[in-house]
Amino acid sequence: MPVSRRRFLGTGAAMLAVPPAWAQPATKLPGFPGRPLELLVAYPAGGGMDITARILAKHLEPAAGNPVLVVNRAGAAGLVGHTWLATQAAPDGHVLGVLASNFWQDSFFRSEGRWSYRDIVPIAFLNYDPVTWIVSSKGPFAQAGLTDVVEAARKNPGGIKVAASTATSTAFTLDQVARYSAVEFLPVAYQGGRQALTDLLGGHIDVSYGYLGEYRSQLDAGEVRVLAVTSAQRIPALPDVPTFNEVLGQDDVLWDAFRFVGAPAKTPQARLQWLGEALRQAIATPELAQEYVRLGATPDATLNEPGRLAEEFERRASRERDFFVKTGRLQPA
Repeated sequence: MPVSRRRFLGTGAAMLAVPPAWAQPATKLPGFPGRPLELLVAYPAGGGMDITARILAKHLEPAAGNPVLVVNRAGAAGLVGHTWLATQAAPDGHVLGVLASNFWQDSFFRSEGRWSYRDIVPIAFLNYDPVTWIVSSKGPFAQAGLTDVVEAARKNPGGIKVAASTATSTAFTLDQVARYSAVEFLPVAYQGGRQALTDLLGGHIDVSYGYLGEYRSQLDAGEVRVLAVTSAQRIPALPDVPTFNEVLGQDDVLWDAFRFVGAPAKTPQARLQWLGEALRQAIATPELAQEYVRLGATPDATLNEPGRLAEEFERRASRERDFFVKTGRLQPA
């Protein structure tokens, strides 16, 4: 989604200096939980959302004093899982979604009026994570920068294959790069970043999108190179990688995965409060924050203060809707 100028917050004392809330599991309600909690991921295993959810599950289980399962309900680049969570998941607190900004983008573009992003209530913030473009270290752009890729597309219109997921931040990033550079790429649709990475390494596409956690091991092994990030400033995990705005001379190629945990809106309030307490205990563990930071994502403890997440959730969704209307992608309500 478009990201405000107030960017990725510091990952030091403000983030990690938290009270030992993780020391004791949350006190269970009568009859709840009555079975394992499920963290629904609308994308295939191995992608950024899946990795985020599995790290959370590892820390949520002791905080909740209850088993926690990660369930991948993938299909149609996230739409299948998002639709199921908003329209079919039982509102009893046992099924939670590990979601991101793509959730409300699907609400705007692909829900066909069947559901709204407001059918889910956010209960805990996890992290921000910028979109990146990567290339294979053995491919045609092994030594290239983003400018070189753009120039190649200029010389060969529609000949440079770039991965994107339909109606998501990755597709909007591709659209902006093409529009600002006045070139034409060949978009190749993917359900998630893991398969795109596999095809990049196999030489089937020229450029892939990705979140750092999806390809960290390949980056460390020298198998991929990162061309640019969609943050407002360079990120600590990739200090030598420029932003898209630096390369393109723009100021609005600003997208990230704003990751949070949500529950069906009709879930009983007492259960939402219990889940929120357990999630905040899990998120407060320094080990969880450190794992997210290593993967290039940025936690923000302030968004789990009372009322802040719901406010930011609505602000970001409304701002994106306004952006899509302004750029002609969405009709005014």
